Amino acid sequence: MRIMLLHQNLSFGGAEMLVIEIAVGLKKRGHDVMVVTFYDNNPLGVRLTEAGVALECLYKQGRWDVLVFMWRFLNAVRRFRPDVIYTLMPIPNLVALVGRLAKPGLKLIGGVSIARLDLRPFDRVTRVSYWLEARLTRFTDLVIANSRAGFDDAISRGFSQTVMRMVPTGVDTVRYCPDPAARRRLRSEWGVADGDRLIGLIGRLDPQKDIPTFLAAAAKLASSMDRLRFVVVGDGPTAYRASLVAQCEQLGISARTLWVPVRADIEAVYNALDLMVVSAVADGLSIALVQALACGTSAVVTEAGDNGSAIGAWGQLVPPRDPAALADAVKLQLQRLVADGDAIAAGCRRHILKNFSVETMVSNTEALMFSLSAPSR
Repeated sequence: MRIMLLHQNLSFGGAEMLVIEIAVGLKKRGHDVMVVTFYDNNPLGVRLTEAGVALECLYKQGRWDVLVFMWRFLNAVRRFRPDVIYTLMPIPNLVALVGRLAKPGLKLIGGVSIARLDLRPFDRVTRVSYWLEARLTRFTDLVIANSRAGFDDAISRGFSQTVMRMVPTGVDTVRYCPDPAARRRLRSEWGVADGDRLIGLIGRLDPQKDIPTFLAAAAKLASSMDRLRFVVVGDGPTAYRASLVAQCEQLGISARTLWVPVRADIEAVYNALDLMVVSAVADGLSIALVQALACGTSAVVTEAGDNGSAIGAWGQLVPPRDPAALADAVKLQLQRLVADGDAIAAGCRRHILKNFSVETMVSNTEALMFSLSAPSR
């Protein structure tokens, strides 16, 4: 099967990592796979090259570069002649529809990776794209949600239930695994002592991640507990990052907090942590969370998307936008780790191996693609 995955870029992010895992997994299964990106911002593309997956950039020059961009996209479809185009985000979901102009009969699979997104902070173009996405699903053959929350939210937004399917996120449990050497190396690089407890938030610097609540909880913890350190790993708009750093200073926790750009060796980051926090107010299933759990790092998460089911019995679940509850849950989980840390780490990894393997995700995705070419009864 000839499969094209279309995405805006391959920077360091959850959806981008998911594109990589699916593309590489389908390539290993013998398919001819190409990943096409809108923008020339593809640091994760090296993994595709290593796996023999073709990568093509359309060199979009900004939001309003539409006609030339579409012409390049249609040319890419004509050259590659895909049987299926798979997309995971709203804008690519819409762009893929145009591909049928270059190849009639082309099968289209869209994707849903978030639930209950608050669109108020976004501009008009983004809000309209979400509205159009739901109304145009009748022209798509299938839509895959990576979480139950995403599936249900898509239906409530107006997606056609007949095309909806669910394939939970999977992670590479060979790459994401416990690594004591990586833990020691990175903590030494960051100046985190062996006796310090390091609590981290990993993800895009974005309002939906609600990093202010994480920082407020960190300040509450720092006021009553010694030898706590905090780290925020991720990139985002310069102005928003500056506002978060300013909040950190106002809360008096700057000396205890590291601000780290996203890293290629993100698996080392998960191993360096004693505990991860996901404070999101909107989510489907946090890929960073599942990766951390595969490394044996437990988490405290907010009630957003399927994150509560992902942690199972091995972490803590709290309401969103509640710094006091988040701080209390972190304190409780740290106490659990002191009492039974090895068992919790083993339980986290066992839970991911059983429920969120990349092999299962790719196999289920492949089966849905094959179903589109099966003869009608």
